[in-house]
Amino acid sequence: MNNRLKLPKQMQVDLFDRLNTMTGIQPQAVEKDTWLTLVLRMILSQRNS
Repeated sequence: MNNRLKLPKQMQVDLFDRLNTMTGIQPQAVEKDTWLTLVLRMILSQRNS
């Protein structure tokens, strides 16, 4: 997950587009889920520390 954040913006867009082609899930939904997962992991890891 964190490695994806290091990708240049155009590579992120290409990744979301490829996932759309493979799964049929809209790129915006994939990006939203990526950010949601990241934020939840950060919150939960702080609560468990």
